[in-house]
Amino acid sequence: MKDILIRTAALLLSGAVLVGSAACGDKSTTEPKGAHGHEDEGNLAAANVSGSYDEEDLPYGATMTQLLPSLNEGLPISIEYDGRFLDEEAGRVVSTYLSALTAADEALMETAFYPPYLEYSYQYNGYTNAQDYLDAVKINLLGAISEHVGKDVDSIDIDYIMITDCYGEGSDKVGTDFTDMDKIMNDALGEDFLVKVESGSRKEIYVDFTYKIPDDDTSYDYNYGTGYPLRMFMYKIDGKYYIV
Repeated sequence: MKDILIRTAALLLSGAVLVGSAACGDKSTTEPKGAHGHEDEGNLAAANVSGSYDEEDLPYGATMTQLLPSLNEGLPISIEYDGRFLDEEAGRVVSTYLSALTAADEALMETAFYPPYLEYSYQYNGYTNAQDYLDAVKINLLGAISEHVGKDVDSIDIDYIMITDCYGEGSDKVGTDFTDMDKIMNDALGEDFLVKVESGSRKEIYVDFTYKIPDDDTSYDYNYGTGYPLRMFMYKIDGKYYIV
């Protein structure tokens, strides 16, 4: 359980700051990002689906929605997800979360990552405030990115996010993940925490993104470079989705 706590409460973003040595050499791509590319196409739904089917029986990814900053006010980074499994609020939270991470923006992070858990996380890791903690997380993430691309990187610009999978409560693929996460949150925030979580709202999501670095026109893919996507948990707490 302690290992799980370190990987989650430490705001390690599902391994984002630990994967610098996971890739044997960075891979980059200039192929279209995501299953559907990310030209300024507007919000997409039911892309690449044909034939006779019951939509509810299709696996995740069969019907995709795309949100773009040019069409969705206040959205920091373009994102795509399956609208049958996630709604716009959830998509915005992930977009905001990754934007806050790469900027080490404390105020923005508190709108996407549950603030009491952020406080617990920085205290647990020995920091006196959230900003110092986020600065350290950003440095670690950039260190991992530097290994991926084979050069020193002091900033990245995420240009597209793909939620590649999503499991909700009751899925036979999550095992004890939600139970384990509930225990972590209870241990961190107290036994009354779960009262604030909307029943049926818990989600386990897997996220990939593409990014660029200064003075380099290449578009790099995070998952391709590290070998696995980011794993995040999302709960609706007091009526609002947060990453936890």
